[in-house]
Amino acid sequence: MKYDAVQTIFVASDKVDLAYLNERFTNLEKEITAQLMDAGFEKEQISLLRFFDCRYVGQGYELRIPVATGVINESNASAIWNTFHEVHKREYGHSFLNNPVEIVNMRVTGVGEMPKIGDPDFAEGSRSLDEALVKVAPAWFRSNSTLKSFDTPHYMKSKLPIDEAFAGPCIILQKDTTSVIPPNCAATMSANGSIIVKIGGEA
Repeated sequence: MKYDAVQTIFVASDKVDLAYLNERFTNLEKEITAQLMDAGFEKEQISLLRFFDCRYVGQGYELRIPVATGVINESNASAIWNTFHEVHKREYGHSFLNNPVEIVNMRVTGVGEMPKIGDPDFAEGSRSLDEALVKVAPAWFRSNSTLKSFDTPHYMKSKLPIDEAFAGPCIILQKDTTSVIPPNCAATMSANGSIIVKIGGEA
């Protein structure tokens, strides 16, 4: 999840108040951190990125320049302006090293790191087709261009054995979906719950 906060300031590099920049970045970071924590993230799950939208005075377009975290001082402020000159030259083929750089916007982007969702593990516990069998009921399938009724096993997916082939026709049941394995096919379930069907295969 990502939130952005922007402060428009319109200030030239030769007139900038570094204390003001530091204060504004601190406030923007507090604002973004509060929003992400309200959304349920812990402080250690939150990453903050700083940017200036910069241009040469009088230009009508800006370039976004990353700003390092921590206190901005005379030394690292010069590095920011130099970065802008370099990016401008790379983008437009020229730069104006003696011209002041205007900060149009200060930005803070906050990113909340979502927990990684792994594949479900179906490998735990003993399983068998007998345990997975819910019922056997007639179901109609087209076989060799003819519609036929087959006595069709209905299996509960959560109890299917791992990497053991079983023959179609059968129906696999789970909470959010139903999978149908046609006649003249074979299926196996992998440890992550994927159903792999072999067309024309035998169990």
